[in-house]
Amino acid sequence: MKKLFAIVLVCLLVLSLGACKKAENNSADPTQPSGTSLEIQWQTLADDDIVGAWEPEESVEGEYVLFTPEGKLRLVYGTVTFDADIRYGEDASRIKSAYTDGIYLYGQWTYKIEDDVLTVSYPETSEEGEQIFEDKVFRKADYNPITLLAKEGFKADDSLVGTWTNAEYGDSYTFTEDGFAIFSQKLDDGLNSYETEIKHSYIVEDGKITLSYYKNNDGEEFTDSLEYTIEGTKLMLGENDYYLNGEGDPALADTTAATE
Repeated sequence: MKKLFAIVLVCLLVLSLGACKKAENNSADPTQPSGTSLEIQWQTLADDDIVGAWEPEESVEGEYVLFTPEGKLRLVYGTVTFDADIRYGEDASRIKSAYTDGIYLYGQWTYKIEDDVLTVSYPETSEEGEQIFEDKVFRKADYNPITLLAKEGFKADDSLVGTWTNAEYGDSYTFTEDGFAIFSQKLDDGLNSYETEIKHSYIVEDGKITLSYYKNNDGEEFTDSLEYTIEGTKLMLGENDYYLNGEGDPALADTTAATE
């Protein structure tokens, strides 16, 4: 298993609304998102009407879509979140549009809000290769994050507490002394740009870390148990290596050498 969130990500990719390729840039303005309409002046300031939590009408996994005041589109599955930047704008006809490079609602789309219903007009490609627009309906939701509790009988391994990073893959684990762990990763591959975070509780026993988390909101807990060893500032977690605050990470050393 290369990354803990791989299973969750596969589920997300099946369910999410994403594009297969980035649209060609039709703008010479570097502040204009690639492939977006020149008739719209984009801004990162959030649209107050859309800020809040929404639930897809056709949801099968209990995901929530959050539009934050800070200009993020956040997809939530239990204690798993995916964050992407979102821009907002209007054309001359006051039709509202949004744009994101994230893996959910990728690209440019229009939307309208009536009462507690958000309707997104999202571009799809037909079997004949033509662009069509399909309405996606979301309903205003009361979102209550799942509260993680430390495992009964948890005992900390002091040598594990801290933030361990892997520069090559841009991910990290932060282990706290009170029984919680956060996995984080940033991805920008030129097509998609987003941040992943998974919150866990954990226990350490017999040379293994057992991480517990939720990938939906129905209360079902998922676990993953990985062997670990620590040598100085290096943590071997399963088949992957991490470095305490990046110290000793060979990927960082290669980057430094290349810039000298």
